[in-house]
Amino acid sequence: MAFKDILVELAAGRGGDATRAFALGLGASTQAHVTGVAPIGDMDAGYLLAEAGAVMLSRSLAESTERANALRSSFEADAAAAGVRAESLNLKLSAQHGDRVAAQLARHFDMTIVSQPQDDKAPDEPSILEAALFGSGRPVLIVPYIHRDPPRLDRAVLAWDGSREATLALAGALPLLVRAAKVEIVTINRDRHVDFPGFNIARHLARHGVNAELKRVTTELDVGNALLSHAVDTRADLLVMGGYAHSRFRELVFGGATRTVLESMTLPVVMAH
Repeated sequence: MAFKDILVELAAGRGGDATRAFALGLGASTQAHVTGVAPIGDMDAGYLLAEAGAVMLSRSLAESTERANALRSSFEADAAAAGVRAESLNLKLSAQHGDRVAAQLARHFDMTIVSQPQDDKAPDEPSILEAALFGSGRPVLIVPYIHRDPPRLDRAVLAWDGSREATLALAGALPLLVRAAKVEIVTINRDRHVDFPGFNIARHLARHGVNAELKRVTTELDVGNALLSHAVDTRADLLVMGGYAHSRFRELVFGGATRTVLESMTLPVVMAH
């Protein structure tokens, strides 16, 4: 089992550089095909009601398209230099249908690799993180903007609470977990075992050839910070966890642990929902 078809978000800035390099490094090591997608923001059609608005829309779209084309050229050049099979495309994401379009695209790949959310993104430069995570049904790997090393997957931490989200994250990350020399299955502040009586997830992973051990962590930290702290203490190369969300007033917002990890992550994280 291995990833053979990877989608990577192409973004500007230091986060985009780290994400592109990680995706191409993973593509090289797994001999996967890597497709780069450059999201293009599309202003709301309401701007077209005024002539000035139409000019603003046209100018913004032209600038966004020019930026996307530059990102694609850089990505394809890097892929060729790395000997990775690759292609790229622009993806226009409107305010009304952007999430649906990005999610539909992500469903056609084994995994989507995206950048950690950043405050320095251009206002019209959308992200496909939420769409891929909550709408694709596929795993998402988030690369921290401070990441600089080639993909190294010797040690992994799997956050396990027995939930559907954690199970999907485990299944989605399995091709990476089988490559790890050691996997820790971590539960946070749980007095009782989270697995079905007589069965545990370590045994399941062992049958896939994964060297995994259970670790129960008791701490006063919240779950997100506890996972990040444990990952640092154990010098983990990868964190695998469920991606959680809450629906408020018809808007999707990240759950507490998910939000904390996305804000403070220092290592690549695989999430699924």
